[in-house]
Amino acid sequence: MAVRIPRWTVIALVAMAVAACATTHSGTKARGSQSGGGGVNGLLSSSPSSTPAGGAVGASAGAGGGGGGRSASGAGSGISSAGGGPAGPVSGPGGVGAVVPGRTSGTISVGVATFTGTGQVASAGLKSVPAVEGQQLYDAVIGYLNAHGGFGGRAVVPVYAKIPLVTAQPYSAIEQSACATFTQDHHVFAVLADRPFFDGTLESCLTAKSVPFFNDYPSYYEQNFFTKYPLMSMPQGVIGERVVRNWIPGLQRQGYFDKGSKVGLVVVDQPSVTAVAKQVPAALAAIGLPLTAESTVVASDGAGIANSVLRMRSAGVDHVLIMDSAPALTILWPTQAQSQSYYPRYGLNSYNTPSFAAANVPSGTFRRAVGIGWWPDEDVDASSLPPPNAAGQLCLSIYKGANINVSDSITQGLALWVCGIVLSFKAAADHAPALSGPGIMAGLESLGTGWQSPITFGINVGPGHHDGASEYRAFGFADSCGCFRYLDSVLHPLQ
Repeated sequence: MAVRIPRWTVIALVAMAVAACATTHSGTKARGSQSGGGGVNGLLSSSPSSTPAGGAVGASAGAGGGGGGRSASGAGSGISSAGGGPAGPVSGPGGVGAVVPGRTSGTISVGVATFTGTGQVASAGLKSVPAVEGQQLYDAVIGYLNAHGGFGGRAVVPVYAKIPLVTAQPYSAIEQSACATFTQDHHVFAVLADRPFFDGTLESCLTAKSVPFFNDYPSYYEQNFFTKYPLMSMPQGVIGERVVRNWIPGLQRQGYFDKGSKVGLVVVDQPSVTAVAKQVPAALAAIGLPLTAESTVVASDGAGIANSVLRMRSAGVDHVLIMDSAPALTILWPTQAQSQSYYPRYGLNSYNTPSFAAANVPSGTFRRAVGIGWWPDEDVDASSLPPPNAAGQLCLSIYKGANINVSDSITQGLALWVCGIVLSFKAAADHAPALSGPGIMAGLESLGTGWQSPITFGINVGPGHHDGASEYRAFGFADSCGCFRYLDSVLHPLQ
């Protein structure tokens, strides 16, 4: 079965290939998100014409192998500038005179946990893979930003922990290896990541060393996760509580819950997801609906999925909510349901990667399905994507200037994601009262809505609020294309 892989999905699916039954994949779409904006995050929006000077050259190491909304047409109407040129010396606690790991008066070492091994993916049965390695993307963006004011007035020297796209190693071993690379071998100042870290090993390690951690991988993290790890952030993402708080009312607003609905909840068996899933019954009760049945499933357990489908069907469930942090369960569960001639109405969100899922299930599976989405590339078909915003245009111009071809959809999507992670760290560093771990987080918290991501509609961060995506749009399945499309242009607040 030919499938399409959007921006965020490719890494999750490839990582899953060893643990679950691999599927054959072919290309799809990926772009930036909402249009608008003038200058971008304190940078000029003009396109660089050549590979920037002062490019990133770093160390490298393996790591284990509600209510109304606004119109989308008004999104991204301008970004607060952090000022042109390098910042002056940082004064105060943690300033130039302080001893801070990974930092000198002119540079800061930043760890990067990124993917490698794109050439090996074909042997796992996956045909469509990124055309570049992760390090190439980070080097291009970091090099450009080093040449355009730096990060808090300093040049970043990246230290890479490269994680294979296909690996049978457990996450704990991968995270322990990355931890050693970042905190023992190189003593980095901060860490950026485009990889999933599920068991808290790396977060605990970095927190103990006061190392800020920027990771936007989609997952239902709980708020107490950020309380436990106060130097962690997902500036372009949404924590689990906020997903549930907006998802259920958002579905109701779209008329999803038909009269007399019997609602079932299917949850992927990951600790962060199952913890947040406990909040769904109360969210349903708030709109007057009980939860009829619930099932927790390991995505690679075919028999378990089949039993879960049978349980829902036997309970008379006609509306199924799927909580997934990768597309696997969102594809495999409905496919199994259809094989049992069972056609419930599905309620989804961006973490289900609905555009990818729709392309990889039997025809008609998602008929009448609706959802809420804050990541356009994950939400809708290419024909419904909004044009790149100013940040997205800047990112694409950086890659063009560095002679990196990101024209194919998968590479472009990953490239925008990587660029957004680096831009968020730059914005935090530029606004930091001191270049220290707490200083970086204070800089991030000070941004409010004054920063633009290339991959989501709006951003709002603040004290104790390190997940930045701030707006969503309603999407629904369109029979005419067999795909998901946005239903209107209204942007609703992610409360």
